Amino acid sequence: MNINADLQAALARIQAIEGRIETLDPPQNPALPSSDNSAAPFNVALAQASGQISLSPNSLLGTPALQSIIERNASLNGLDPALLNAVINAESGGNPQSISKAGAMGLMQLMPGEVRQYGVTDPFDPEQNVAAGAQHLAGLLQHYNGNLSLALAAYNAGVGAVAKYGGIPPYPETQSYVQRILSLLGQRQSN
Repeated sequence: MNINADLQAALARIQAIEGRIETLDPPQNPALPSSDNSAAPFNVALAQASGQISLSPNSLLGTPALQSIIERNASLNGLDPALLNAVINAESGGNPQSISKAGAMGLMQLMPGEVRQYGVTDPFDPEQNVAAGAQHLAGLLQHYNGNLSLALAAYNAGVGAVAKYGGIPPYPETQSYVQRILSLLGQRQSN
């Protein structure tokens, strides 16, 4: 038994863990939003550890580049950045190359009609995708007079489905989607 080698291996592992922890330092007061997004990697790591999200190797969630895009487009569209983060989390897990079975593309899972509607030339470009997704979501919130549950249901299932059922459609996927985002935002569902 080589105690010195085991001790060196343990010390190296501790240093590696400490290095990872340093990148996850939360803000001084986690109850207050961070204006510089320094808490984003910690919040993403916490959500991942608690099973709220599962990140793919291609995920951009919590990266400074994506947070900058989100902040800018949230501001331009009068949205809470946390809402855009939650939608991106639920839609694509932060993978800009994500494609759904229905043909939705990119971070905010834009459908081909939305790609055309908002003049997106590359739906896999995070900047264009988030800009169009934020515009679309802001339009839905305006359409539903600020009712977040209905706007999210329409984002997921379409305005026609929300109109047909006079509220959140009885689709398990849509109901789960709305609940998941509201849960990530710490809100309750309202119709």
